[in-house]
Amino acid sequence: MKLGIIGAGNMATAIIHGLLHENILDRNQIMISDRNLDRLLHFQTKYDVDIANHNIAVTEFADIILLAVKPLHLASVIDEIRDHIIQTNKTVISIAAGVSLADLQSLFSANIPIVRVMPNINATVFAATTAICPNKWVDDVNLAAVTNLFSALGETYAIGEEHMSTFIAIAGSAPAYAYLFVDALAQAALKNGLPKDQAIAIASQTLLGSAKMILETQKHPRVLMDQVSSPGGTTIAAIASLEADGFVSTILNAVDACIEKDQKLQS
Repeated sequence: MKLGIIGAGNMATAIIHGLLHENILDRNQIMISDRNLDRLLHFQTKYDVDIANHNIAVTEFADIILLAVKPLHLASVIDEIRDHIIQTNKTVISIAAGVSLADLQSLFSANIPIVRVMPNINATVFAATTAICPNKWVDDVNLAAVTNLFSALGETYAIGEEHMSTFIAIAGSAPAYAYLFVDALAQAALKNGLPKDQAIAIASQTLLGSAKMILETQKHPRVLMDQVSSPGGTTIAAIASLEADGFVSTILNAVDACIEKDQKLQS
């Protein structure tokens, strides 16, 4: 299988790095194009992959085409490659936020196989949470190939498109919530005398380990929370304070706000 990537931004970097690192594809199975020659030369130098300054060259080379451009550039890119994609019926992947399968289908003006994929920033460290949503013209073989590509970056989840806004709120945007939480813990530690750099490291490792506990034990978060909380102890005092200050309702409101914004961007 050959992969063509149009767009040489940060997500393209993470994807190529992950594919090569995990030996999902060889260097000669990847070609990338971009309007920025300096970016292309960076990819060629660092990853030794083929580059092209014309998007058509990528579509002619590849079996699967990944559109990794900003949403505002999507229409012009599709205008350029539309005829060749329709003629060859190649599978197209889009990682553009806020652009639905119906929107993509409309831009191509044809019934072609399209997979909407939404990885998050943790792809950079091979710990992405990625949603995969195909249209009805994607066959099982190509869907498996797309899933395999993104499994190099972390975990993949098949998501119905009606749930994509929710996925974005709890996975796409949620790393920022986690960063905010870690920073808040570090500020609290700094207030109480612990150096902030050390506090950030401790809080980050604790968050990482806590997530691993949920995933590996398959226990409900509330069950694990009870295991940490002793009667009359320090942990339950902190939990009671969080609850009293509206911690859970604050998170619910944040997720709702993210969903609302994403849906407005799509309208």
